[in-house]
Amino acid sequence: QISTLLHMAQQGKSPDRFKVAVIGGGTGLPTVLRGLRPYTNSPTAVVAVTDTGSSSGRIRWNLGVQPPGDIRNALTALADPERVSKGLFNVFQHRFPNSEEESGIFKNDHIGNFLVAALTQQLGDFHAAIQTASEMLQVQGTIFPASIDNTDICAELENGEHRYTEWMVRKPDKPPIKRAYLVSNNDLIRELDHKKGPLHRITDPKTGQVEVHARAGRRTNLTQNQVEAPREAVQAITDADVVVIGPGSLFTSVITNLLVPNIQKALIDRDKGKTVYICNIITQPGQADDFKASDHLKAILNHFPEDRRHSVINHMFVQDLRIFQTPKSRAWRPLLKQYKKDGKILVECDAETLDALIPWTRADFVEEFHPDVMARGVGDFISHDPAKVADAICRIFCGLSVPDYWG
Repeated sequence: QISTLLHMAQQGKSPDRFKVAVIGGGTGLPTVLRGLRPYTNSPTAVVAVTDTGSSSGRIRWNLGVQPPGDIRNALTALADPERVSKGLFNVFQHRFPNSEEESGIFKNDHIGNFLVAALTQQLGDFHAAIQTASEMLQVQGTIFPASIDNTDICAELENGEHRYTEWMVRKPDKPPIKRAYLVSNNDLIRELDHKKGPLHRITDPKTGQVEVHARAGRRTNLTQNQVEAPREAVQAITDADVVVIGPGSLFTSVITNLLVPNIQKALIDRDKGKTVYICNIITQPGQADDFKASDHLKAILNHFPEDRRHSVINHMFVQDLRIFQTPKSRAWRPLLKQYKKDGKILVECDAETLDALIPWTRADFVEEFHPDVMARGVGDFISHDPAKVADAICRIFCGLSVPDYWG
């Protein structure tokens, strides 16, 4: 880290001058944000806002506000622990136990989600709510929603079917996704309000999730991809020394942001710095079943105009799977065995295909093992190490080689 910081300083990019924009959501985006703290004083986070699952989904369906969950993750990642009240910081992160006996109707809900939702209702504007929450938490950096509009991600599957809302797009056991697109939440609700319309919703009694289904043989007239990102977010992408995309759920945390037209245009038109994609370590059933590293990249690029795909992303990071064959990684094996039962496998690095697509780096980016990982939920995955990823990002920017981080 010290060596990288020295090289950054030699290039005139001290922490107060190094501009980074991170695009993503879920747990991947805050991982990158935490790692970048030594290198930049004011990163920009452009955050996915199409979530309909779990706590965010319940708040969304009941209050009609944009989903706060991924925003909350970014707020806690950039909060200044030395300046913010410890009590406020802790309660903002508090999650009620995943048990009806202990939590009742608040099972698995985050206090931080309620706070952002409450601010949205009070201020009448989601972006203003994020700014106020940022002030409360003494956030170092700027957080933008990827869309100022209340929007949903949908997908066309390879068999021609369509899936509506984020929960249905990421739900496993369906044909592969052909393409994703965004629709207005208001338009979607309007379709659902027609009793005999093409769409209807049910609540899954096992998960409590609201599911949107299409009636057989019926077609919707939903306008696609007519949403807009905040102007400031677009400008931050344009001006950034480095734009980081991912890691995270391929369609619902990464591609969902890139479907916003002015975000996509800003990435295409970038004429400075680097744009780096961080590939996932584990495949995700429902979105990237059996995907190799190149498949992740192709899925992203396929949502850009064909004649501009070659220049959108300049570099890609891929996990070196050889680390999982060493004694150091023996502790991971029980978790990987469980993952395999759940249909989750390590993302294969198909080097020859990647060579033909993009400059890329293979290294050990995986987090250090901790026994707590065995207790993670079924929707959680092995994470990247924040320090390794951030160091590699800055070294690529400086034109330096990236170590393998095996030590």
